[in-house]
Amino acid sequence: MAAADDPSVYQVADAAGHVAVAGAAAAGAGEAVPEQDTATKVIETIKSVGMRALIFYFVMQFFKKPATTPEGGVSVPGKPVRLPASNLFSDGMGFDLYVYISEQEEFSEFHIPSRLLWLQEGLRFGDWTQGESENSIFEVSRQIPASETLQNNGSIYMHTFLVREGKSPDPSAGKGQFSKKWTTYKTQRLNKFMKRKYKKTANLLTGETEQSAEDVEKAEQGVTEILSHWHPNLTLNVVYDHTPWVPGQVPPPLDEFVEFTPSLQQYKPILWLNDYWNLNREYQAINSTTPVLNLTLTFQPLTMFKWQMYSAQTMRNRFNMLGSLMG
Repeated sequence: MAAADDPSVYQVADAAGHVAVAGAAAAGAGEAVPEQDTATKVIETIKSVGMRALIFYFVMQFFKKPATTPEGGVSVPGKPVRLPASNLFSDGMGFDLYVYISEQEEFSEFHIPSRLLWLQEGLRFGDWTQGESENSIFEVSRQIPASETLQNNGSIYMHTFLVREGKSPDPSAGKGQFSKKWTTYKTQRLNKFMKRKYKKTANLLTGETEQSAEDVEKAEQGVTEILSHWHPNLTLNVVYDHTPWVPGQVPPPLDEFVEFTPSLQQYKPILWLNDYWNLNREYQAINSTTPVLNLTLTFQPLTMFKWQMYSAQTMRNRFNMLGSLMG
């Protein structure tokens, strides 16, 4: 097998199955580069400047304060008046965290006890001093059995619910226990599909290789595979904030996470499944040699400023990917 630190193991495939090969430019390093004409250089310069300006514009949107709303709300001809919405959760309000894990993308297995990975009760919105360390950070470690499907490029999902204290995330619990209004839900696929390029490796002193015969054969044939990988850490962030967001005026990508109630007078607490610090080199392949997968989950509240910083970087990464696709 390829060495664990071989960067070729950790090239990421996008959702469509296309692969961005990080060393493609190096492959032709020894080849002569044809001289570009003036027109081509001008076009590339304009494209580069345009992309930078676009990135700068969107990043600056994150740090702009919401426009001051005149008393009586925002009035647009032909449209209803929209008032700023308030956070559904007030400071000090109790809530519970439910985390389920399943191979179902659309979760409905509340009745299976083993699907409940973590239940953290008695959290207080806006309280930064909870827990033994008095920092409101909670952590659990679990071992996830990897099914045969998962070991063969299957997928597994985490389903996370925030509910008001005493409520249930299970719709079948009935009206007295379940409330859609008081339920915040996010889901995320835990495994990540990444490119593995097989290469022949050998000890420089002995000339022998530790690779299996199968891996050596794949390396000789230049085989490249898309395989499922696993990271052992994930952070669950809840933004403790009361920004008066106006429906329809939340800047992207924040608008993807601000969920308004049907009345548009309130919004649900912002829940973010954060894998920002998970480096590609830390992922391990999921196969028959990994019957059990380790997972550490961390609950940590965030300020609005920190979340905006993360979001700005996320937007930047998106535009970097777009720029690479545009050439």
